[in-house]
Amino acid sequence: MAQLTINNLSKIFHKSINALKQLSLVVEQGELLVLAGPSGCGKSTLLRCIAGLEKPDQGSICINDQTINTIPPAQRDVAMVFQNNTLYPDMTIRKNLLLAPSLHKQDTCATQKRMDEVCEVLDIADILSRKPRQISGGQHQRAALAKAVIRQPALLLLDEPFTSLDSTLKDRARSHLKDILKKTRTTTILVTHDHLDALMLANRLALMDQGQILQLGSPHHIYNLPASLQAFKALSSPDINLIQGTLHQQENTNCFQADQDPSFQVRLPCPLSQSVSDAEPLVLGVRPEHIAAENQPGSDPTQPAIQAQVTDHDYLGDRTIIRLTTAQGLYLSMTTLNTLTTPSQSLAPGQSLAITLNPDHLHIFKTSGSCCNILTVPPPSSPPDPTSNQM
Repeated sequence: MAQLTINNLSKIFHKSINALKQLSLVVEQGELLVLAGPSGCGKSTLLRCIAGLEKPDQGSICINDQTINTIPPAQRDVAMVFQNNTLYPDMTIRKNLLLAPSLHKQDTCATQKRMDEVCEVLDIADILSRKPRQISGGQHQRAALAKAVIRQPALLLLDEPFTSLDSTLKDRARSHLKDILKKTRTTTILVTHDHLDALMLANRLALMDQGQILQLGSPHHIYNLPASLQAFKALSSPDINLIQGTLHQQENTNCFQADQDPSFQVRLPCPLSQSVSDAEPLVLGVRPEHIAAENQPGSDPTQPAIQAQVTDHDYLGDRTIIRLTTAQGLYLSMTTLNTLTTPSQSLAPGQSLAITLNPDHLHIFKTSGSCCNILTVPPPSSPPDPTSNQM
């Protein structure tokens, strides 16, 4: 196992594109750290710098206190699995897996035992005698992962390893990866743009944007307490609700009012962490699962009901995404569990629906500067996260 320490790392392309901006990060021994963020935020560039495929312009990269900036890639004891992996086409899967340990002169018996264990966990033991053209895409991906793990690198880097897989194979691959890393305790960094990968796999999660780390902590902590609007978007589905508005006082309580529809009002459950000037533009963020129909499970009787009409819905089996508009045209999305709702009977377009927002899952973001979250209500099951580091 290895500890990775990155200190003030910068990388500039074409003299003007700052891919990494004085980024600092520590990955502990045996940890699975996930780097998440939009395309172009610097995730893959960071991995390539660690692997030695890119040369940073500033800063240091250390493995177990040894600076590796000037060490050639082949001597860094780092294995990297790319989005599109290539196995040697003329070799069987077994020979592909054993090639790197052989080149590193690792013990043959120990390597064979390790290969048997890894292949069993990844469910590829029955394809070892085949060649790459004779296996499926999912098997190819798992074989590439096995190849990287079997050589026992000090550090494992995974760059979008599930992108080419369909949803069923992706779920299985996530499960296989968790099992194998739990067994081997290999220090791992995984890059993804999929928020489900980040939430399901990470011990810790680093959200990146424009070459910097926006927020660092456990997935549970960042999901419930996003430090900024960018962090909230990064760990949410496309159907999140972002509503522009302002605050006013109502019965000695802060109340958010939407600009587009003044009838949309939400009482805030606690004081704000920063002062807000009169009429200062703000954004209310709430996920679809935290909006509920009035008098239904999940609704809050202390919140004013908001009147809306159903415009459309997407049936997803276990749940339904309902799209709504208020009288003034404010667009909203909510999610209901289908044990409580029968879409064909109760979700006809044009149907009126009174909804409430869950006050424990509201976020108020400023629209200037870093768009920081000024309303953070820790859920009852979410204690303060000692690993969290907001930058």
